[in-house]
Amino acid sequence: TAVRTIWKTEGLKGFYVGWGPTVARNLPYIVITFTTFNHWKTQELKKSEKTSLDTKTAVRFGMGAALVGCLGTQPLDVIKTRMMTQAAS
Repeated sequence: TAVRTIWKTEGLKGFYVGWGPTVARNLPYIVITFTTFNHWKTQELKKSEKTSLDTKTAVRFGMGAALVGCLGTQPLDVIKTRMMTQAAS
């Protein structure tokens, strides 16, 4: 199996190959997503003078923020994937 092969050839370190590129992609994604969501939420609450978002608006903002995060980090994801697949070959 792949687990045995990695363990025998690379040891524990082999299971963490690609960790750096993954973090380099995930960190900006998380920052973009949460910052975007929070900005939209703050603007909406100021406009509506409410204390919390209704479920429909929260879901809409969450999906939109995730889309913005994906679009913003797509090039990093391509680099990460290529680095990981090249390391495996």
